[in-house]
Amino acid sequence: MRRWRRQDYGCWRVELVADMPRVDCPKCGVVVARVPWAEPGSRFTRDFESECAWPVSVANQKTVGGFPHIVWRTAGDIARRVAERLGTAMPSPLDGLAAIGVATMC
Repeated sequence: MRRWRRQDYGCWRVELVADMPRVDCPKCGVVVARVPWAEPGSRFTRDFESECAWPVSVANQKTVGGFPHIVWRTAGDIARRVAERLGTAMPSPLDGLAAIGVATMC
């Protein structure tokens, strides 16, 4: 039996729970079947990961982690997985930066 976290429904946490059949793959041997709603090895649905990944591109991981009630490290892992799935790299917050000005007040 496997569980995947999905977007919350109002104040309720939602998880998908399913019995996972084992299948005999001609290339890999006996493996657990893939599911259409999640990436292999992920504990989250694709929809949940996509919802978490976009805010990481405009806010820090700690802030984003508080929104769907996940830890900041998980927010970063999700963002990396989504970027790999989309075939893009995680943008650096310093991309395109030409100069930094620092003003001091005495």
